[in-house]
This record gives sequence, C-alpha cells and structure tokens, in this order.
Amino acid sequence: MIIILEGMSTVGKTMVQKSLDDILSKENIDHKTIDQNEGLPPETFEHLNPKKSLEFLHKYLKENCQNPSTVYIFDRLHLSHFAITNGSDEYMSEIEEELLKYDPLLVLLTVDEARVKERLISAIKYRGDRWVKELEKRETTGRTATDFHIGTQRKHVKQYEESKLPKIVFDVTNSDFQTVAEQIFEKYIKTV
Repeated sequence: MIIILEGMSTVGKTMVQKSLDDILSKENIDHKTIDQNEGLPPETFEHLNPKKSLEFLHKYLKENCQNPSTVYIFDRLHLSHFAITNGSDEYMSEIEEELLKYDPLLVLLTVDEARVKERLISAIKYRGDRWVKELEKRETTGRTATDFHIGTQRKHVKQYEESKLPKIVFDVTNSDFQTVAEQIFEKYIKTV
C-alpha cells in the first residue's frame, strides 16, 4: 500500500507522516516513510521537465515499493511533481495508472485560505532563516508568498479532484495531525 500525503508547504504532511509512523510501529506493521527529498529530489526539477519527472516516478516505484505487505508513506509525490513541472493530464494519467498497481491512497491536507499567512509565519519558529529565504524567493512582482501558497493549494485541490486514485481530503487548519493519522490508519490501513 502507498499513502501519498500532498498539500502546500507548512500544511503538516511531515507531522501526519510522523504520526502514522508511530501508529504503524506500535501496531508492528511493516512500513517505510519516504520524505520529500527522496520522493521529490531537486534534480528532478532542474529543467522543470514533466517527462523526466514521470520517468523518475516510474523508476522510483519499481525500485523501492515492491513489497505488497509494506505500507509506504510518501511526504509528497505525483501531485507535487506535476504542480512544479506543470505536467500535462496525459502524464498525470500515466503515473496514476502505475500508482493504482500499488494500492494507493491519496491524502490531501488543506488549510483555510484566511489562515495561510498565519501558517507560513508560524513555520519560521521551527524552520528558521532558511524558511524566510524560501518565502522571499516565492514572492514575485505583485504576488506575496501567501498568494503563492494559496495558488499552490488551489492547484493541488484541482489535481486532487481530477485524480482517479482512492482519495480523502482533510482540513488541518487547526493542526490536529494525530487525529488525521488515526483516521487514515483506522479507515484505510487497519482494514487491509
């Protein structure tokens, strides 16, 4: 089984992943967490090439997700790949056909748009100067970092709605990541 956690930066994907890791460890369920640097490596996006992204995803799944009794938990995967590279519907369909072979669950985490700025600012406490620089990079002429992240979230929601994978969306505006992980476990993993 593959659990794919998607959503804009600071939405809480890593927190949900850690909570799921704890639950699966306590339940003695074989699992592997894949952070965004492994499943979404920077070199994949050097030229913002969706074809290279698709090739990477195919190869990664075949080389790293072959054990059907293991639960693989990705912090970002195909929606992020195609949001960043502006991949086509054709590429999205192709990778989703591949993902369907792995018993996937697409989990989209969202935040109320009115609270996005607050979420971005609060992340400075634990991400530090690196995050401040990242926010500055995302500001463009006439567009704030908040606008950028709201736009990213809207793109993810659109992709989520068009996805053919089994899926669920959680509003994590109030940051109840443990409850989200428990619900994923009870409804989608425990019953498998």
